[in-house]
Amino acid sequence: MKLTFISNYINHHQIPFCNCLYQELGEDFFFIQTEPMEEERVRMGWAVDAHAIPYVHLLYEEEEICRRLIDDCDLLLAGWMEKEELMKKEISRENISNRYIQDLYRFFKLYIRRTEFTDPFAGHINLLHVSVLNPLLSDSDSLRLIGEYYFRRGYYAEALELFERLSAAYHSDSEIYQKIGFCYQKKGDYANALEAFLKAEIISPDNFWTIRQKYEKARDGSFVLSSCRKDTARKFIGTDEYRALLCRTERL
Repeated sequence: MKLTFISNYINHHQIPFCNCLYQELGEDFFFIQTEPMEEERVRMGWAVDAHAIPYVHLLYEEEEICRRLIDDCDLLLAGWMEKEELMKKEISRENISNRYIQDLYRFFKLYIRRTEFTDPFAGHINLLHVSVLNPLLSDSDSLRLIGEYYFRRGYYAEALELFERLSAAYHSDSEIYQKIGFCYQKKGDYANALEAFLKAEIISPDNFWTIRQKYEKARDGSFVLSSCRKDTARKFIGTDEYRALLCRTERL
């Protein structure tokens, strides 16, 4: 697979990611720098010797080669750049692929003899389990973006897998633990949900969303309100109701 990454210029933010791609793909990976780095960035210490990096090609020095790398690649990654005309063919190619997928979908969903075929759209594909895509999607930003998408769409098992991976790197992010807890809650795993909510509470002890999630579950006996931060819990739900709640629930 030939992969081309095109952006305004290579910098220290992109180099670790590009080095991994180069390690995986070797001479099938290319980075195209479309313009020289601004002097302001150079003075800030961003300067990189692009000529010393084997996979970097400079559009303003070898335009013909760079355009061919864009046209011939199997996958094009586009970063920020001003030369949007370089993407015209890719956009056209994307439209063709979209139409092809739509035709396939109509065939497997509407064709009168569709039951005679295995429907590829009936199953579920987790992008991170696709060996070719996994190296490209394993950075924290991609994991969070995909995890948030799964979470919003209600794919809680898939979102949980990603948020669990993120929690190993972001120990002090209460929002990640909130979402881990919510995913466990949706799966009916209340013990692990409560554990995640407790971690979120330790990081952000006055976050009422976390307290409310635990309280609402404790109300029907599925959860018990944590013993930590009881003073905050009392303020949120009221002392009398808090006492009644403790009488109705058992500790896990």
